[in-house]
Amino acid sequence: MLGVVNAIPALLEVAAAWQTRLRPVESRTLLGVMLGMALIASQVARWGTPATRAVAAGLLIVCVGVGVGRWAWHRRQARRQTSVALAILGNLNSVLAAQLRRAGELLQTASGQAERVSVELAELHLQRVVEQIPLPAVESLASARAARLKLWANFTILLSIVGILCAPLRVFEGFDVLVARRGSAPWPMHLVDFAPATVLPPAYLRGSTDSN
Repeated sequence: MLGVVNAIPALLEVAAAWQTRLRPVESRTLLGVMLGMALIASQVARWGTPATRAVAAGLLIVCVGVGVGRWAWHRRQARRQTSVALAILGNLNSVLAAQLRRAGELLQTASGQAERVSVELAELHLQRVVEQIPLPAVESLASARAARLKLWANFTILLSIVGILCAPLRVFEGFDVLVARRGSAPWPMHLVDFAPATVLPPAYLRGSTDSN
């Protein structure tokens, strides 16, 4: 419905100002979430049962799906910059967003008619509404949301890196178990964890209990 207004520069500026500030932080957040899910998947897979391996594989599939979904969503947004701008303005000023939507519908209706004058008037009306867009306010709102999202992104990435560095062999072992076939893992590994054991010598030796 609003395809005819995709060339309005002010609307494109709104979408660009918003996306320029938020997309890098969104990518960082996605990276942190995917690292965290991969870390959880490796630890679940270490149990080695069919059920835990299926759960771990499902988590990894979800990671890939989230990444592909975000890529497809961004491609869709790139073709609908006007709708993106209207959604942004709706968060900032619902009255202005409604005015823009009505002006776009008016231009759409006028474009289907033969009278050039009505089209020019509709374009002029839309342009005047667009000129009311407070771009600095859009930039300020985008920066504030990006700052909050950045804290969450940094936390998830840091937590995932700490988890990997604390026990890198356990993470590798988990993925090794995940891809095992017929009870044999593709990469041989030394024993990672030692289970506690209590050794009780025979009574005739009169020895003490030794725990290892």
